[in-house]
Amino acid sequence: MASILNETRQLLLTHGLRPKKRLGQSFLVDPVVLRRILDGGELQARDRILEIGAGVGTLTHALAERCDRVIAVEIDPGLFQILEDLFQGQAHVTLVRGDARHLDLSSLVGEGPWKVIANLPYAIVTPLITRLLEASHRFSLLLLMVQQEVAERLMASPGTKAYGSLSVLAQYYTDVRTVVRVPRTAFYPRPQVDSAVVKFTVLPRPRVAPADPPLFFRLVRAAFAHRRKTLMNALRQTRWDSLDRQEIAAALERASIDPSRRGETLSVGEFQRLADEMFSAIKGSAA
Repeated sequence: MASILNETRQLLLTHGLRPKKRLGQSFLVDPVVLRRILDGGELQARDRILEIGAGVGTLTHALAERCDRVIAVEIDPGLFQILEDLFQGQAHVTLVRGDARHLDLSSLVGEGPWKVIANLPYAIVTPLITRLLEASHRFSLLLLMVQQEVAERLMASPGTKAYGSLSVLAQYYTDVRTVVRVPRTAFYPRPQVDSAVVKFTVLPRPRVAPADPPLFFRLVRAAFAHRRKTLMNALRQTRWDSLDRQEIAAALERASIDPSRRGETLSVGEFQRLADEMFSAIKGSAA
């Protein structure tokens, strides 16, 4: 660990930089964890990798040694200068300065398959994961360092406190598992939380096939927006085109879902059944 830690400190010192708390900057300095990330990525020489939050290039360098192409994204101008110095002349490494939440993934990586291997900036981890999952047709695998609490949410089962809309989204598109838990001592400076490396193996097709995917996800968000309410009362807080209370109740009955249940108890498959029944009811009322 001392070697990576010393290199990181020296790079920052040479460029007159300090880690920025407002960006949640913490740099991985544990070689054992770095090795577990590389092993978890199932890397092949032909792989094309998108890295988000490249920092001082520790992971970028290891990926560039093993893979055909690496696109490394970094928002911080000072760190981006470090990356430019480190990877000058390496044609297979493309550096992109920008906010990954707003980059055009279609033009950046085109069609897949790519792999995303990244230590995500914790301050924006949920919108980034959401964006990557919604573009998962471009990727074969996502290997992401996230807070331990986020890892638990991603893999949570129905009926648990951690289960939510992010759990449904992840499990809709991927198989999710933890590769390794990472203590806060693996970073410089140390964050205030422990972390985990999570692997998302993208499914050939979504786990369920709702008749109207946008309606499916709208239903999921509505169900979790009022966690303490029954499913029936939570759904009443959202307008469903022409559906009134009785028609929502009828859709729940046809989907064999008790309206007194809470949204957090529904599996991905149950959300699909209910979404399809609501979609049929909406179509029927519009006919």
